[in-house]
Amino acid sequence: MKIIHLEDEWPKARSLAHQLHDRIFEFLPPESAVELDLVEEEDASSRIPSKIVVSLVGRRPAPIFEYLFVVDLDTLKDIATPADLVIVDIMRNDKSGRFVSILPAVMEVFNSGEFSRDRWRYFSAYPEKVPAECDLAGLTKKEHTKLIGFLFEKICEQQPWT
Repeated sequence: MKIIHLEDEWPKARSLAHQLHDRIFEFLPPESAVELDLVEEEDASSRIPSKIVVSLVGRRPAPIFEYLFVVDLDTLKDIATPADLVIVDIMRNDKSGRFVSILPAVMEVFNSGEFSRDRWRYFSAYPEKVPAECDLAGLTKKEHTKLIGFLFEKICEQQPWT
């Protein structure tokens, strides 16, 4: 399963993938948990500056999830598929350092494909910028444990070990 996270401050958000790894580790029986592996690749100059892959290694290697951080909407648009889980931070710093909403641009991408409303979430410190009638559901940054729960449930739906 691929999780794509649009975030301009991706170094701060990397812990989400690690928390998801920990949640899976706690869920697995001990004999499988010891085979859980996390590999992280970083390249700050890349369109995907951080990639975290969690898999079961052992006799039958099996990828569990791939967590990709992207920093711009064009990259998200280029790589997102309807099968992916997508998390978007809807606020950005403008050139003067003020936070501005990118929700209209996110919604344009969201509505341009055949994306499932159930597989996209906004994750923002400023949820008051989201209108009540918005099709995109989401969580505040303070609700990161709920986001981990959402991602965990989606992974469990597609894993043979559940």
